[in-house]
Amino acid sequence: MFDHLVKKNGLDTEFDKYGLTDMDRTFIKEQIKGPSEEVSTLYLCHPLNLKVLQIFRQVGSIVRIVVHVNQEHILFYYSRKGTYTYGQGRGLFRFQEGHIYIWIDMFNTRVTLHKRAYQHRVNAIIEHMITEAFLKADEHLKFLGADGKLVTMSQSIHDMEAYSKLTDSVFDLILMSTDPNLKEARDILTKVLQRKLYKCVGQTKPKDQVYKKSDAECIKKEIVAKGQEKDRQNLEDNLIVEIISMDYGMKDSNPIDHVRFYDKRNPEKPMVIRKEEVSRMTPKEFTDQNVYLFTRRNDKEFYQTAMETFKQWCGDKQFSQPRGGTFANVELTPYKRRSSDTEESVSKKARRDIAKTM
Repeated sequence: MFDHLVKKNGLDTEFDKYGLTDMDRTFIKEQIKGPSEEVSTLYLCHPLNLKVLQIFRQVGSIVRIVVHVNQEHILFYYSRKGTYTYGQGRGLFRFQEGHIYIWIDMFNTRVTLHKRAYQHRVNAIIEHMITEAFLKADEHLKFLGADGKLVTMSQSIHDMEAYSKLTDSVFDLILMSTDPNLKEARDILTKVLQRKLYKCVGQTKPKDQVYKKSDAECIKKEIVAKGQEKDRQNLEDNLIVEIISMDYGMKDSNPIDHVRFYDKRNPEKPMVIRKEEVSRMTPKEFTDQNVYLFTRRNDKEFYQTAMETFKQWCGDKQFSQPRGGTFANVELTPYKRRSSDTEESVSKKARRDIAKTM
């Protein structure tokens, strides 16, 4: 896409005007898609250092999204992040040792945003519904590509002229269409706008197993197979599995292990600070995953059938029992009040326990 835009808008002369070389162009593309094996040296040796730009871009993104979703209370203290030195050779940035907690807060904020916004179950099912609508509309919508050819949405990935036309307007193009071929897609997008979303049956947490997004269909088949024979076709037609994974930005690695710090007394010497040197309260694991089951049908009878089938699958896998569904109550251990626990005695005990900690 970058190459296409440069060519289409005649930007070669502009690049030359400002002294931007092929190395700079490759560097820009690496920021978009990551480093390629052939030019991995540019990834590390470019004067701007891609890794550092990615860090600062992530900081800016987090701040913007935090404000947008009205979660300012979880905003980490980011304004001091820029106290750093720059090493020679491989372009290594180092940050003040005392600022390690700012970086820990940043990665914690990132995880919190994924839970509350990016990968919230409502976002996941809306994304699925829009994808479903686009798939149904695909062969009936065509866009003008290179050499005057008309291509579908799925074909446009090979034609940048057509691909550049796939903006948010595609959503409205389907929604406002009167084409009977687009009715199914139109109905799904209308449900999204009306918040008539597919219902969540529940979620489970896999035990010692990490699934890929592509495993969703296999998981669905396993769940359907647990249902009674008379229900299987309905389950097959209406169940949706979504796998949601979260991490601190580097899969199962601690991102702090990849940040270099320096001591004010010796700013030229980079050092690694391990999590055990910081606090015992830092996580031991840096990845988490949930398997969600949704249903297109809105009736409670089918929901109950789906729930029982899901429970059986979770039990056979020795995963946690499903919780958090649209119609289900979360199964929690109830608190049993003892006969001696009057409101007054409980209050006194609470005050006494608090006093012990002070």
